[in-house]
Amino acid sequence: MILELKNITKTYFHKDGPVNAMKDISFSVEEGSFITITGPSGSGKTTLLLTIGGLLRPSSGEIFFKDKKLKLESESEMSSFRDHHIGYVMQNFALIPYLNATQNVLIGLTGDSAKTHNKQMIAEAVLDLMGLSDRMNHYPRELSAGQQQRVAIARALVKKPSFILADEPTGNLDPALTGEILELLKEINDKQKITIIMVTHSPVAAAMGNTKIHLKNGCIEIH
Repeated sequence: MILELKNITKTYFHKDGPVNAMKDISFSVEEGSFITITGPSGSGKTTLLLTIGGLLRPSSGEIFFKDKKLKLESESEMSSFRDHHIGYVMQNFALIPYLNATQNVLIGLTGDSAKTHNKQMIAEAVLDLMGLSDRMNHYPRELSAGQQQRVAIARALVKKPSFILADEPTGNLDPALTGEILELLKEINDKQKITIIMVTHSPVAAAMGNTKIHLKNGCIEIH
């Protein structure tokens, strides 16, 4: 088991009263698994993903990484956890428009101790793995939507994270490109044994998971 959430609750305080975005969520993640998270809008999917990634602090509850309790109140520990173990893939790709594909991937190695020329080689190798060897010097505006998402996946993958957290990674893609990106994520999961946790509205994408989690009103159901 690589990750365990215990009794995670997130409460926001509104002028009309408290809102529970997540309520007493508990589940565990096996290393190398592919988890899909579904649920209606406002059910807490992105809140859960951000909490797993250490970008959002829960109101209560505990998170364990490889049986070690994370100090959720410590920004330095959570920052280190994110830097070493988490890669993100977003719906809108989140590429920097004035950087080319290689430079965008290099962002994923910020803070890495490797020498600059080694980082360049690593970034180019991952882009080649993504089938983008002929697009390394292209800017986001010069790439198709599918190619932009491949660059985003390369950026998430370049530091060899323990997890890839994907928030609606196919939401801006047509059905054909959706299939390509899902197959790519599945291949990464199968061959590199990187744990993937993916939020999706798509039944096709949800079916990729070997563990399927459904959220409703901030509560979780595991199928």
